[in-house]
Amino acid sequence: MNGRVRVRLGDGCWSGRVAGGLPVHVLRRPGLRQKAAVLSVEAGSIDTIIPSGGGMPSKHVPAGAAHFLEHRLFAKPGGDISERFARLGVDIDAHTTCTQTSFQCSGPEHLPEALELLLELAFVPHLTARGIAREREIIAREIDLYGDSLEWVGYLCAMDALYPGHALATDIAGTATNIAQLDLACLARLHEAYYHPANAVLCVCGDVDGPELAARVDGWLRHHGLDVPGPGQRRPRRRRVRAAVRGQRQARLPVVLPHRLLVFPDPRVGQRGLALLERELALEVALDILFGSASDFYQRCYADGVIDSGSFGTDVNLEPWFAFTLVGGDAPDPLALIEAVLAELQPARALPVLAEHFETARCKAWGHLVQAFDQVESCVQLMHSAVTCGSHPFDLLTAHERLDMVRVRDALLTGLDPQCHGLVRIDPARR
Repeated sequence: MNGRVRVRLGDGCWSGRVAGGLPVHVLRRPGLRQKAAVLSVEAGSIDTIIPSGGGMPSKHVPAGAAHFLEHRLFAKPGGDISERFARLGVDIDAHTTCTQTSFQCSGPEHLPEALELLLELAFVPHLTARGIAREREIIAREIDLYGDSLEWVGYLCAMDALYPGHALATDIAGTATNIAQLDLACLARLHEAYYHPANAVLCVCGDVDGPELAARVDGWLRHHGLDVPGPGQRRPRRRRVRAAVRGQRQARLPVVLPHRLLVFPDPRVGQRGLALLERELALEVALDILFGSASDFYQRCYADGVIDSGSFGTDVNLEPWFAFTLVGGDAPDPLALIEAVLAELQPARALPVLAEHFETARCKAWGHLVQAFDQVESCVQLMHSAVTCGSHPFDLLTAHERLDMVRVRDALLTGLDPQCHGLVRIDPARR
């Protein structure tokens, strides 16, 4: 076990690696009663290939496998492990994205014991054919439920507009047909290939001692034989995905108003570390200046009935493997909304607005970051976002300190190009 401490804003962050190559980051926040941790494994919906190893050939797995495995990991010989977290007074949650499966716990006490449960949850599977059969019914209902979610359907349509035919455009939970193909052998191999310490990261925030917690994690991993990668445990490789230049997708849902999303692919896909954090921040600041609730665009379009205040917004999605931005919401007049957004992004109009409001937006973004660091749940999520893109948690602060008009201007001109976008159209279902 080895590590070092970096200090920023008066707080120390211990970072190092423990047994099995697990990266650990512990941000000490003296005086805070609440504590939180995220254990994240690099296994998401786009990871549809189990690499060869241990004498076994590579294997393709159905869509939804990573999400299905996340659900089944909660089952242990003594029952659902959530009950053991509850007895410690600790909340537990998990979710799967395109690139990660994360397990988060939080509570005021018993963090060392909760961390050991977190490690057991992820790294010690108890998979049975009976449990898998029962899980199919649960996830099938979940798929049906999300099929009526405006936000989720809109997101999937956006991904399909940019990445047609790629796993990114597939529902993270898969389909009923996909999950019917999952069996015990497939899930066991998936776990063996992806769920090992070197393919995971642990982030912790609270009034805790970094080296002490890391030593406890290190001891648990060694005790359970996870200090050395087993046969076949080699890190799966991913490739960045370039988006289609433009595309349009349509869907109908039981909604009152039409919904429109403009989808902007980022040509800088493939960035990692601090460069990715800087790019993400520059895009977010540009969007806040142009389309935030205090912007001239927002006030004007709300007054004219072009946008719906409860649904209009922006969303930046940047990862080392894909990158895009969404702008839109419910639209009483869909064409007027699209034209208004694209007009606002024209450089001749947008650049003077960026220059005028940059300093205010920069200070606002910094204030939100400092505020987030004071809440352990949001802080640990920020830490996780930074380290999973190849950065240190304190690189978030560095990105804010280095933010300038040059970066924001570049984000507008290249990442929010009105001449290069996709469109998602969701209209009310016909009665």
